[in-house]
Amino acid sequence: MGIYLDIQGVESDRTFTPNEAVKGVVSLKLHRATVISDVTLSLEGTTRTSLIEKGPAFILGNDVPKVADESHQLFRRSKVLFPHPNSPFIARGYTPSEGEYAFPFEISFPLSAECSISQPELRHRETILPPSFEAQAVKAGAHASVIYTLRVELKRRTHLRKVISQEQSLKFLPFDPTAALPSFLGTGYHTRQRGLYISPQGSLGYSETALPILLLEAKLPSPPVLYPRERLPLQLCVRSLPTRIRHVLPVKLQSLLISLRSTTEIAADIHHTSWTSSRRVLELHGLDETISCDRESDVLSEIKPGVIQGVTLPEAAPSFTTCLIEHKHSLEIDATFSLSEPTRLSSIKLVINVEFGTGLYPEDTGDDGDMMPPIPLRRGCIAHLGASDTVDLGRDPPPY
Repeated sequence: MGIYLDIQGVESDRTFTPNEAVKGVVSLKLHRATVISDVTLSLEGTTRTSLIEKGPAFILGNDVPKVADESHQLFRRSKVLFPHPNSPFIARGYTPSEGEYAFPFEISFPLSAECSISQPELRHRETILPPSFEAQAVKAGAHASVIYTLRVELKRRTHLRKVISQEQSLKFLPFDPTAALPSFLGTGYHTRQRGLYISPQGSLGYSETALPILLLEAKLPSPPVLYPRERLPLQLCVRSLPTRIRHVLPVKLQSLLISLRSTTEIAADIHHTSWTSSRRVLELHGLDETISCDRESDVLSEIKPGVIQGVTLPEAAPSFTTCLIEHKHSLEIDATFSLSEPTRLSSIKLVINVEFGTGLYPEDTGDDGDMMPPIPLRRGCIAHLGASDTVDLGRDPPPY
């Protein structure tokens, strides 16, 4: 063909952040003089979702699954590399001679999304760009992605291959909100509690006559924001409550499981679906630890503080929201206890909704010396976290 086009100097494993410039060189080699309209570089972000619609798997007898899909452009920035801005306009195009050409470029990520498709009630124009992301639920036939692409296009005035292009995918992580969460949720601890109940007849589970025999409490610093590669700041406490049902004592902790759970909710056309995945961060079995029961004290005993707070959280996509995708997180605690009677094991599950951040924050000023604007909260963040220092009762009664 006689035309070689390439993007050079951009590291494939580098992660970019808002307002950061992507720098490199576009290399063009011509094996003969060629008429060219222009060479344009673009940087864009796109969010896409797809899912198999509910209802019959196949329609109209054509054996083709009906799939709903949607795509929004988060932003697009472009820069003409050739011809030079000061070159006179030539309608028929420009004819560089045979040779090698290099076009240095610098093009920056924006801070916020600029989606023009968002409806007023689902706007994400004021939200920060989401991270690079890809997830799927095979059983539901659902897929979600956020992709950032650097693309160079060479346009010619010809009927054969009018556009020659090369592209490179880029990795992107947003900044965390700047000091906005504490003003909403306060400081102190974000607390969840759950009780274990037994009836006078020895049946486990809540009923009108059941009595609480155990209290499990989970506490995270407020606001409850977790970060990859950092320690898990979880305090897990338990106490066996004074009870007239003496034959259940002693109560012993047998196992403890802690997982980081992520939930992805997507919209595609008029359809919605969600799925959940979990990553185990701690798994302890065969503990056989007796839970103290002190009638004179209302203090809960902390479970394995050195072990729990020594856990390092894994790498995971941060919490984010676009008009098509919401990705959010929670911490799931599953503690199994044994009683003297009945002899079967009983499990208590606690779920604490959290934000999972990137640990990245903007400098006070941008590259141009201007003050960086405040980073807004993720849409839906406050509703997801709820208020601090509350008891998460779910369908259970109060623990006392």
